[in-house]
Formats: sequence, C-alpha cells, structure tokens
Amino acid sequence: MPDIKNKTGLIWFKNNLRVQDNSCVNHAIKENDSVIGVYCFDPRDYAMTPFGFKKTEKFRAQFLIETISKLKTNLNAIHIPLFVFIETPETVIPQITKTYKADKLYLQKEWTQEETEVFKKISEQLKYVKISSYYDQFLYHPEDISFDFQSIPKVFTEYRKICKC
Repeated sequence: MPDIKNKTGLIWFKNNLRVQDNSCVNHAIKENDSVIGVYCFDPRDYAMTPFGFKKTEKFRAQFLIETISKLKTNLNAIHIPLFVFIETPETVIPQITKTYKADKLYLQKEWTQEETEVFKKISEQLKYVKISSYYDQFLYHPEDISFDFQSIPKVFTEYRKICKC
C-alpha cells in the first residue's frame, strides 16, 4: 500500500480577517487535505511609538478581539481551527509549521517596511515550506493597472478616468 502524505496548509491571518472572498482560504482549502489558521496579537503592535502614543489603542484592540472571535467562528464552520497567540509571528509561525507538519503557508502579501521585515524573518526560517501570498486588499490588483507605479496620477479623478472606475 502506498504511503499517502497528508498535506497540511497553514493560513497566517494578518489584516485580511474575512473568510469569504479570501484568496488564502480558498487556495488553502483547494490545495490541502487539512488546513489550520493562526493569528498573532503581536506585542509590538501594542507598544508605545517613538512619538509617545500607543500604536494600537483600546478601541482598535477591542475591535480586533471581536473580529478574531468572529473569524474563529467562521473558520470553525468550515472545519478550520484558528490558533491565536500573543506573540511575535516570527516565533509562532515556524513552530506551528513544525508541530502540525504544515508544508505550505498562505498569507496576504504586504508591502510596508515592518510587515516585510517580519515576513523576511519568517521566510528565512521556513526553507522547507512553500509560501503563497496574495493581494486581497486592493480595489485593483497591482498587476492589473496599465501604468507603472511612478506614473500614478496624483489626483484621484485622473486615476479614475485611466482605470475606468
């Protein structure tokens, strides 16, 4: 009898906390036998900034807690467990992939400095895991825009006319 490998995918939830209309969820379900999700309340997101205010204040924190609770409910409905941690993603993600033998990681593609630095630290630790990232947060996918980033009009009306939105 052949040795059948059970493929496990891990979805790293960051900013896209929807289940419907989420490329990571859709691809993970299609490509794996089992799927798990993880969300990290990164302590750095709740620390003081150099400007003297908290990066995330209490109302946004409460909103995130409620949203993660709803995400967990929505994922449970499609048989995907969500593990929630108060820890940095670069500590949690590699450990979860090892514990659950996840061979594929799904995440929303980010472009800001802090997010790309965290992603770089994680990807350096996951040489054995295939990483798939998707843009889900744009009205237009960056590859669908017919001009390069440097020539984006500064006035929205001009942009709207070019994109026909």
